[in-house]
Amino acid sequence: MSAMRRRPRVLAVGLAVLLAGAAPLAAQSAAVVEALAPLLQAQDSRQYAAGPLEAGTLSPEPIVRRVAALSLGRIGDLRGTALLVPMLQDQDSTIHPAVAFALGLLRDTAAVTPLSDRLSSMPPPTLETAREIVTALARIGGPSAADLLTRVLTGTANLSIAQYPEVLVRQAAIESWRLGPLSPTRQLISLAQTDDDELRWRVIFALGQLREPAAGPALLGALQDKHPLVRLYSAKALTAPYAAAAGLDAGSVIQLLVRGTRDENTSVRINSLRSLGTYGRPAVADQIVSQLSDPVANIPVEAASAVAQSGGAVAVAQLSRVVREGKGSFALQQEALLGLARISPDSFRALSGAWTSSARWPERATAAEGWGWVAPGPDVSHPDFFADPDGRVAAAALQGWVQAVQGPDPALLAAARRLLAHQDVGVRTLAAETIARAPLSTDLAPLSAAFQRAAGDSVPDAAIASLLALRSLASASDEDAAEVARQFLALSARPLNYVVRLWAESAWPAAAQRWGPAFPIQTGRTIEDYREIARRFVAVPESPDAYPHVFIETDQRGVIEVELFGPEAPLTVVNFLTLVDRRFFDRGRWQRVIPDVVARDGDPRGDGWGGPGYAIRDEINQRRFDGFVLAMGLSGPDTGGSQWFLTLGQQPQLDGRYTIFGRVVGTPATLLRVTEGDQIRLVRRSSP
Repeated sequence: MSAMRRRPRVLAVGLAVLLAGAAPLAAQSAAVVEALAPLLQAQDSRQYAAGPLEAGTLSPEPIVRRVAALSLGRIGDLRGTALLVPMLQDQDSTIHPAVAFALGLLRDTAAVTPLSDRLSSMPPPTLETAREIVTALARIGGPSAADLLTRVLTGTANLSIAQYPEVLVRQAAIESWRLGPLSPTRQLISLAQTDDDELRWRVIFALGQLREPAAGPALLGALQDKHPLVRLYSAKALTAPYAAAAGLDAGSVIQLLVRGTRDENTSVRINSLRSLGTYGRPAVADQIVSQLSDPVANIPVEAASAVAQSGGAVAVAQLSRVVREGKGSFALQQEALLGLARISPDSFRALSGAWTSSARWPERATAAEGWGWVAPGPDVSHPDFFADPDGRVAAAALQGWVQAVQGPDPALLAAARRLLAHQDVGVRTLAAETIARAPLSTDLAPLSAAFQRAAGDSVPDAAIASLLALRSLASASDEDAAEVARQFLALSARPLNYVVRLWAESAWPAAAQRWGPAFPIQTGRTIEDYREIARRFVAVPESPDAYPHVFIETDQRGVIEVELFGPEAPLTVVNFLTLVDRRFFDRGRWQRVIPDVVARDGDPRGDGWGGPGYAIRDEINQRRFDGFVLAMGLSGPDTGGSQWFLTLGQQPQLDGRYTIFGRVVGTPATLLRVTEGDQIRLVRRSSP
C-alpha cells in the first residue's frame, strides 16, 4: 500500500479558521491543554523532548499520560522504553492498552519481559490490555515473544486474566504472522480445523501471510469452508507460486478457485479471480469470462486482469470484445486494453486508436502505457508520447516500457538518459530508476544535476530516484565510489527535505553520514497551534466536536460519509480538513482502486505522482483495519501528505502500518461501487 513521497515545507494550517466554531470546553482545565501541547509538538517534530515527555508520563491527568505514552511510541526513540515500562502498572487501567501499544511501536526487545510479566501479574490486566500486549509482543518479535505467543495458542501460558481466554487465542493467531520464521506454524495448522469460526479465519489469514508450504493442505481445504472469511483468505493465499512451493496439484487448486469465482460472497469471488490469474493458463480464461459481465462493479475489472494473465485465444477475443463494445467502467476498459498490450500486440494495435488520439489524458496515458509494451519509445505506429503536452502521459509511456523489459536494456537505458531532464517529475523519477539498473561513470554529472533540480519538485521522488542511481554507481567499483564521494557527496548541501534524509538513513549510509539525521524537523507550527489542536481534538476525547464528518461525492456513484478520529490522529485530521477547506480534493479522480482491498485518492495529478508539497508525520494508533476505514497513503514512515485511502473490507495485514483517521458511516454500498478513474465531484465538511 504505497503512495508517492512528498516534499515537506512549512504547513500553513490556518488554525484560527480551521478550528473556528469549536465550542468552549466546559470545565476544561487549561493545565491539561498546556501539558498536551508540548507532547503533540514533540511527536510532530519527532524530537525526544525529555522534560515534557517525562512530565507527561507523571501527569495526574489520565488523558495526558495516555498521549505521552503514544508520543513516546510514535517518536521511536528507545529511551522511551524506560518511561513506558513503569506505566504498565499505572493506577488507571485505561492507560495500559496505550502503553502496551506504544511499546509495540518501539519494537525494543527490552520490553518483552515486562510485557510478558504483565500478562501473569496481579491485578490481572483488562482484556483490552492483554490483547494489546499480545500484539506488541508479535511486533517486537524474537524467541521469547514467539514462545509466549505459542503458549497462548496452546493454552499453556501462565495468564492472570481468566475471562474470555478464547479472545487472546484469537489475538495470538491473527498477530503470529509478524514473527516470521519464528511463527508457531505447526500450532496454527493444528487449529485450522477448530469449530471456532472467529479463530479459524484468523488462523487461515496468518497461514496465508506466512506462505508456509506445510500449510498447503489446510489452505486448500479452507477453500470449501462454511465461513466466508475463511474462504476469502484461503483463496487469497493459493497463488501459483505458493501452490508450487507447497507441492499442491495445480489442477485441483484451479478447480476450487474457479468454483470460488461463483461464490455467494463478493470478496471470495474477487480473490479467487486474483489468484487464478497467477497460474497463467489459457484454459482458465474460458471458465471465468462470464465474470466480465458481473453486475458488481469491480468484479469485471478483476476478471479482465485474470483473463489477461491467463492468455490464449479466448482471452484475446473476450478482451477485444470489451474494448470494442466500449461498455462498462473506464477501469474495465483500461484493464482490457492493457491486457491486450501484454498478450496480443496486434489486437492492441487494432483497438487502441481512439485511446491514442483521445482528448482526455487518462485515455492517452492508458494507450501510452500499452504502447510501452508493444512498441516503446518513438515509433511510426504511434505519436511520440514523450513529447505529449501532458507529462502524465509521458510518465505512463515510460512506465509501460520499464515494466515490459527486465534488466539493463540498452534502448531503455538510452531513452532514460535522454529523459533525465524532462519537465515532469514522474518521467524524471522513472528515468533515474532505470539508470540505476546499470549506471555508467558518465552518468555522475547528469544524476547530480537531476538531484539538484528535484529540490524544486512538489514531491521528492525524483530526488530519491537520483540518489538510488548514484548509490548504484558508487557500488560499481572503488573508483566510482571515490568519484561519487568527491563530485557529489562532498559538494551536496544537507537536503531541506527530511524525507530525502530519511531515505538516506535507511538506504545509503554514506549520504546519511554527510547530511546528518532526518529528525527533528521544523514543523512550522507554534505552541499555540498545538494548544488549539489539543483543545479541539484531544483534551476531551468524548466530545462530538472531536469527530467531525466529511462527505465524499463521486459522480454517478453517490455520497460517502466519513467520521474523522480527532482524538486518535489530531494532526492528521487537521491536515485533512485543511485540504478539504482548500477544495484540494474537488474534481479529482479515484487514482487507484484494488478490488476488495483499497480505493485511493488525494493525488492532485490523478496518476499517483502528486501531493500537496509537504509531508506529515504518522500517527499510528490502536484503531484497526477491521472494515471500511480511512487512512493515509505512504511510501515509507512519515511520508504522508494528501493521498489517502479507504479500505474495501477488513485488511488486518495493514494494522500498525498506516495512520487510521476515520471510518465510513452507515452502509458502504456507495464506496463499493467506486471504480478506478471515477471522478470525485467534491469533498466537503458538514456545517460547523
